[in-house]
Amino acid sequence: MTRVVAIAVLSFPALAHAELRVERSLNDTPHGFLRVSSPVRAGRTAQYFELRHGDCGADRWHSDCATDRERTEVWLPDDQWGPGTLQWIGYSLYLPPDFPEIDPLGTVAGQIHMQGGPTNMRGGHLSQPGVLLMDLNQSGYTACVIRLSGPRQAVQDDCLHVQIATLGQMRGRWTDIQIGLDLRRQGGSIEIWANGRLVKRVEGFHRHMGERYYFKYGLYRSFISRYPGRIPTQWVVFDEVRLGQSREEVVVREQAPVN
Repeated sequence: MTRVVAIAVLSFPALAHAELRVERSLNDTPHGFLRVSSPVRAGRTAQYFELRHGDCGADRWHSDCATDRERTEVWLPDDQWGPGTLQWIGYSLYLPPDFPEIDPLGTVAGQIHMQGGPTNMRGGHLSQPGVLLMDLNQSGYTACVIRLSGPRQAVQDDCLHVQIATLGQMRGRWTDIQIGLDLRRQGGSIEIWANGRLVKRVEGFHRHMGERYYFKYGLYRSFISRYPGRIPTQWVVFDEVRLGQSREEVVVREQAPVN
């Protein structure tokens, strides 16, 4: 069953909207997604995600259990955008002091999806590449900017890896992230900021446009059979998730928090 949670949002008065609705994706475990009062980046509550060994789910379109994956994620069904737009995403991510590495696997904690875009084949299945994956692995928090090349129906994709922070720099504290995706011209550009610092700007990576784009966040693991044994439980907390048309709109505003 899909669970929908309404989250109140406060932002600039001219841009405020009543609520930001999130919908769970392929996971309905009671421990997978909770509202918590601590830790929080600002305001009263934050969003807690916990992923345990075996937390896979399925719907009529996809099965994580059948495709070697696990996740606890939410997405924003009312907040999607298309080509010709400039979209900024802001959020704060907290890792517990004992957040475990799961080498040789990695864990995605935030991604920008694309639908109605180019396709290719992966493992005998039709696949639609995304735009960005935010990976937690032994290297730390690393953005995978997905670069596209080749024909639209047999597109080639690879990762441009952008190092944001080490796990040691993130454990036990909040990391503030802002991502700007500019789709106003062919090829696009993306900016990634962390804790008030521009980490990387990438131009011309997005050769084929999609019909629509959206943001997902939480915890996602793939190719889990590669792990030698039972995968340790991981948990993180997201807070101050915002969408806007400029970076200034999505930075943390402690005097006007998301909730």
